[in-house]
Amino acid sequence: MKAHIIVLNYNGIEIMNECIASVVKAARNSKKGCLVTVLDNKSTDESLPWLKSHYPEINIVVADENRVLCSYNKVVESIKEEVVILLNNDIKLDANAVDPLIAFFEDNNDAFFVASKVFDFSGKKYEGNLTRFFFRWGFFGAEAQFKGHERLISSSGFSMQQGFGAFSRVKFVELGGYDDIYLPGRLEDSDICFRAWKRGWKGYYEPESVMLHKGGESFKKDFGIRKTLVMNFKNTYLFICKNLSWKYVVLSLVMALPRNLVFLLKGRPEFFMGFLQSLPRIAEAIRRRDRNREAVYSDEDLFEMIK
Repeated sequence: MKAHIIVLNYNGIEIMNECIASVVKAARNSKKGCLVTVLDNKSTDESLPWLKSHYPEINIVVADENRVLCSYNKVVESIKEEVVILLNNDIKLDANAVDPLIAFFEDNNDAFFVASKVFDFSGKKYEGNLTRFFFRWGFFGAEAQFKGHERLISSSGFSMQQGFGAFSRVKFVELGGYDDIYLPGRLEDSDICFRAWKRGWKGYYEPESVMLHKGGESFKKDFGIRKTLVMNFKNTYLFICKNLSWKYVVLSLVMALPRNLVFLLKGRPEFFMGFLQSLPRIAEAIRRRDRNREAVYSDEDLFEMIK
């Protein structure tokens, strides 16, 4: 198998200057074969001239419009490599990060994604990406820093979701890629991974592959912390209505009012604002439910997969 790394960029000249050299080095070190493409989301800074000057060997694709993660979809469809490694521009790769990911796909035909062990930029603080799903107090989420994760992160195993990393290109395309209902972003990564698990495809975690992540640079810069939280809560309601069984949908909507009231009283209006913003799109989320495919795993199975 061969891999193709696609780095998503938007006005990221400064962060790419920190990160892209490690990506190029990791691709060159792969014994399996690995190409690098930068997918640019209509940058207005000097990203592309800088990239062409310093890394002429990197392929550059400019998106037709800035559709954030959804911009990946068209490019992933167009390439031929079996494994696609989707990265943000704020990620550094260990020099030997690529081949352990490819090897996992070679050994596991049911693999939809393989997640690396991720640290912060210091390389000392574990960030993820052994991740589990949960449903608590009427709300869905994915978490990497769950109780007991320390005993699991040194060994290969399952992971439920990843925001960046290696995917089976064929399975990614079959799922239709990232869903644009979540634009401008948040939860589209959980969505595609959840849909894959429902089909019986699996997510794996491989700590032999290491990445460093700066984290949230684009969203913090473009939207700010508060607006990002609002988008997250809005899209969580859309995710629940689109993907979870009806008992969870009803429970979430019934609990929305008391939950949002509690957070309003605590001076946290983001929950309520997110709920309000979700309402015009809930009908569309329900229309996008996968009604015609029998699920291999129940919601409960996926919530209990990693303990």
